[in-house]
Amino acid sequence: MKLLFIASFILNIALIGLIVVYFPHDNGSYKEQQKETKNFNDPAYENNKENVYFRSPFGYKHIQELKTLIDSGSVLVVDSKGQVLLDYHSNEPLIPASTLKVITSLAALHYLGEDYHFHTEFKIDSKNNLFIKGYGDPFLTSEEIQGIALRLAKKGMKKINSISLDGSYFANFVMVPGNENTYKAYDAKNSALAANFNTIAFKRLGSRIVSGEKETPFVPYSLKILKQAEREDKQLLRSRKLRISIKDKEDSLLYFGHLFKAFSKKAGIKVKGKILLRKSPSELPVYYNHRSSKSLSGVIQHLLEHSNNFMANQILLTLGAYVKKQPATLEQGVAVLSNFVKNVLKIKDIKLSEGSGLSYANKVTARHMIKILGHFKRYRYLLKEVEKNVYAKSGGLKTVKSLVGFMDTPRYGEVRFAIILNQSYNNKPHILKMLMDTFF
Repeated sequence: MKLLFIASFILNIALIGLIVVYFPHDNGSYKEQQKETKNFNDPAYENNKENVYFRSPFGYKHIQELKTLIDSGSVLVVDSKGQVLLDYHSNEPLIPASTLKVITSLAALHYLGEDYHFHTEFKIDSKNNLFIKGYGDPFLTSEEIQGIALRLAKKGMKKINSISLDGSYFANFVMVPGNENTYKAYDAKNSALAANFNTIAFKRLGSRIVSGEKETPFVPYSLKILKQAEREDKQLLRSRKLRISIKDKEDSLLYFGHLFKAFSKKAGIKVKGKILLRKSPSELPVYYNHRSSKSLSGVIQHLLEHSNNFMANQILLTLGAYVKKQPATLEQGVAVLSNFVKNVLKIKDIKLSEGSGLSYANKVTARHMIKILGHFKRYRYLLKEVEKNVYAKSGGLKTVKSLVGFMDTPRYGEVRFAIILNQSYNNKPHILKMLMDTFF
């Protein structure tokens, strides 16, 4: 019996040893993990393929929590000194969704500058025929167009015969990868000359259809566009308030012309002739060169806050024409963005197919995003404060949820973080809460 008891005791001790060896999740191993330090700026870290790492203030419990929240995704947190605090599969290529807009914005700020203003040209011939040429301004809103009409009136314009519209600065009416060709506003196509983000807002009042926004006058031409949309998408008939994108290039330009005509009449300018699609004559002098009321930094601030896909790809196309050559093409824009990432930011292996994050073909890692945020630091004021002391850009597709940005923490200073999930269920808020609870 005594020998049996001793053998049983030894076996129990051995089993405890096995538990310690094979399940090293106690406080001792946590402290050992904390002793390691990894600096994000160290080339050794960049080449490190380790999947999981943490140090104070994060512990093993946070890794366990991430395992329950993430099936496919990554999280990376870096403090103000570049020390990696939390790394969960940060080297995995993932679809970024709208967080890609941070990259497009950074490229635009690099090549064009914060004070760049988009412009639109107005020429008039001896017979009072007006020619309008667009150069990709992403912010030609109703308020902006009204301001243009008032300035033309102030310059002495009293009469317009025909209005000719020129969208040739962009080679095509662009539908980017990921655009599903619907009438939804986020699927708006890109044009060198477009009003209100290439969308129209409507409202039904009984049997009547009126403009859906007070600043935009109703123009009868918009009914043609709405009726075509309703024939293709019967669900639109049920909506009392709706905003649709304009799917046809000619409709996009002609709607701009009709809207401009309405504002010109309000400004006291007589408009009698037709609205036409033709190029602006190069030999005519510019009568008025309209500079957008918003600088590029203002445009980007609006873009990042409202996550406007149309604006992001207008900027991308403009970069293609500005850095390479006119007319702008999607291929040129993507080439400029890819070269910027590779040659200026010194980041390899990012895959880009457009500039807004609509496409599932875009691929980045959390490490890429943290490095990009390092370059974006001087422009962080353009990001929205999504929570107290958290300034970030979010992204979302059907199977993508992401958030990248900065946290101002009391102990670790300005922290950069990236959360990228490629899964159907949205655990992004839970992960953000975990980070905030740890820091604050």
